[in-house]
Amino acid sequence: MTDLTKTTVKRRSELAKDIELKITTSRQNVNKIENYTKAYREEVKAVIKTITEEGNYWKKLIDKKVDSLVELVQDEEQKALHNMSALTKVYRGVFENCQQWQKNIKGLETVADVLLLQKLKKLKVFVDNIDLKQVQERSSVSYRNKKHSHTEIDSLFGELQFR
Repeated sequence: MTDLTKTTVKRRSELAKDIELKITTSRQNVNKIENYTKAYREEVKAVIKTITEEGNYWKKLIDKKVDSLVELVQDEEQKALHNMSALTKVYRGVFENCQQWQKNIKGLETVADVLLLQKLKKLKVFVDNIDLKQVQERSSVSYRNKKHSHTEIDSLFGELQFR
């Protein structure tokens, strides 16, 4: 049999050591978790920054493509409008000349037959020299959207992994 006091002192000492060990281990674990948390939060910030930068990169490329397509459409519009304006001037001139000749013919109704015939022959030469070409089909433009799937967009970005 051992002395009760010695046993109590021994048990208290052992328990104190066990508790101290638990405190030390717990403190180390808390410090590890805090360091892991800090490191993980830094990783999260870095990943978010990378994803954001990649998204901004694709947005810029898309904006450039959109601007390029819009500029191309506007350039083609200007060319088509210029061509239509030029054709309008030509046909307006023909129209005005023909109206003037029409007035001249009415004015010649009182002129003597021989003189009238000569003037009508000259006018006929002018009228015959007018080459009225068919007006081409109107200019047109269209845009057809492509159907995109999420997998296409996903393939533009990197791979996200969690452990």
